[in-house]
Amino acid sequence: MKIHILFISILILATFHFASCMSKTANNKNVEADRNQALFKDMHMDPIHYSDNEKEVGAVRLSALKFKSLGIKVGNIPTRVLSGVVNANGWLELFPQHKAVITTIFGANITEIKVIKGEKVKKDQILVYLSHPNLINLQTAYTRTYNQMQFLEREYHHQKRLHDEKIGSDDDIYQQTKARYQIIKSELEGYDAQLKQLNLDVKKLENGNISQYLPVVSPIDGYIEKILVQTGQFVDPQAQILSIINNDFIHADILVFEKDIHKVKMGQKVSFVVDSVPKRNFSATVFSIEKNFKRNPGVVRVHAEIHQKEYFLFLVCAYMEKSIRVIHQSTLYQKKLLL
Repeated sequence: MKIHILFISILILATFHFASCMSKTANNKNVEADRNQALFKDMHMDPIHYSDNEKEVGAVRLSALKFKSLGIKVGNIPTRVLSGVVNANGWLELFPQHKAVITTIFGANITEIKVIKGEKVKKDQILVYLSHPNLINLQTAYTRTYNQMQFLEREYHHQKRLHDEKIGSDDDIYQQTKARYQIIKSELEGYDAQLKQLNLDVKKLENGNISQYLPVVSPIDGYIEKILVQTGQFVDPQAQILSIINNDFIHADILVFEKDIHKVKMGQKVSFVVDSVPKRNFSATVFSIEKNFKRNPGVVRVHAEIHQKEYFLFLVCAYMEKSIRVIHQSTLYQKKLLL
């Protein structure tokens, strides 16, 4: 009896479980049917029309509902910056206004050298002293001519006043005095110009103070590059005494081949290396492009401002290898893009 009751109970439970599964299956089919119906409705509410050009093999078109359900977004293609590289070689260089050759217009002996190689100097700083008997003779001639002019100037103005007022002044005496005064004045101006070129103070000479030594001063700020004389050596006029460079204005002098010059623009970035500073890349910015070609080889000089100048204080004319990063602003127009 118990066995029959147990069997009946199991049969009843199995029946209920089967009915439940059938119910879930029916519900799932109803949900899928609802989705298909909504999709079908959406397709009719938002029909997709194909042009002749769009009827491509394998093309996929989605309705608005399907588009949304897949989480697809629409965006714009942004304008991008494209870049390339122009390889070139060159040197570290200075413009002529940042280099100076020191000479003297007066032949004399080197009395004292005040600087050494590599020393930093300022404009108008004394570099060497010269001395020579001719230097003293020039100053003496200026002093003598200056005193003569002072006397003749007073005499000339006196004779001119008498001549203008017609007070018994001989016209010949007036004309002779005027001529002597103008000659002495011209001579004095000539001596004055020479002494100023020699950096001698003529005011001191007018007071009778003659300098035994001639100072030679620096025309620019910079560093002593070469010293080509020795103490006691006689230096001819226009002979080179020493040279100065101002490496604060050092720049990259780049030789770009003719076929690549159209790619180079003002403000572009330059990356370069030098043998004297291994395992380090340096950067610069193009600030000048020359307008003439050098035929052998066919190159154009491009000048770039170096960003790390502290590494190149004494490396003028050092060989360098460069790459110019050529940057172009792209002209892509905006299009729809699926993200």
